Amino acid sequence: MSGGVGPSADITLPKDQQEQEQGHKFVQDNELAKSEGVGGGGGGQGWSGRALAVANMAFWGFNLFGLLLPVAVPICLKKYYAASLSKVSKD
Repeated sequence: MSGGVGPSADITLPKDQQEQEQGHKFVQDNELAKSEGVGGGGGGQGWSGRALAVANMAFWGFNLFGLLLPVAVPICLKKYYAASLSKVSKD
């Protein structure tokens, strides 16, 4: 024995645990293959997802910087300050 800490090299797992370990290894290998683009799935899925993300960013960027900030914010601020000025002038 080498130090007595941890499992020693001469201990073997029962048959069902060995099969379970091999099953986990198989699943891990398949998941890694999917993430690396090797096997499984079409080649265009990654590019179509990126294109969709770019289109989404363009849409929301236009919504924020083209409509919301220059149009809606001034309208809301005018309403807010007009109401607060009329409240102050009544007092």
